[in-house]
Amino acid sequence: HVKPARRSDSLWPATLNQLQPIGMPPGFIQSFQHLSSIKEDPVRQRVIVCPLIQNQGAYLLCRMPLDRGAFPGQWALSGGGLEPDERIEEGLRREIREELGHALQIGAVQPWTFRDDIRTKLYPDGSSEQIHMSLIFDCEALNRDVTINEEFDAHAWVEPKDLGAYDLNAATRITLLAKGLLSS
Repeated sequence: HVKPARRSDSLWPATLNQLQPIGMPPGFIQSFQHLSSIKEDPVRQRVIVCPLIQNQGAYLLCRMPLDRGAFPGQWALSGGGLEPDERIEEGLRREIREELGHALQIGAVQPWTFRDDIRTKLYPDGSSEQIHMSLIFDCEALNRDVTINEEFDAHAWVEPKDLGAYDLNAATRITLLAKGLLSS
């Protein structure tokens, strides 16, 4: 049995500071040291539950702030991602409470449709995640008591005839067209 030759540790640099590629200026390797501290975030994929909330014929729209969201500055339906091991309706109602407040009472919830639609959501800190907007529900609001959280900067109860006057994001436009609430 032949033992492999062992390199002498004294011949190898202990740190990047000791490396100097031939023909490169001093400090060349050190200028890349910051890259070793960058951690790539794995792409998170989330199933989104999206309520189409109606009260006395008007539909609830929320406007995203200009600096964040999947559709910055545009009007959208509320909704958000399911948590691990969360039941679908439980997650839908949680998202409604978190984004629209505890005073908004939701009665009937009925699954309506799904869509495999991949979007990127931006966060205030500059990070982002990939989301799948998939499950859309018809929801009947028993009142119009809405208190939006920081994910939105405005909300409106809108009659179907007036929906076209809003700068709707692409996903909301597709949803309202499919529901027959918006004409193309």
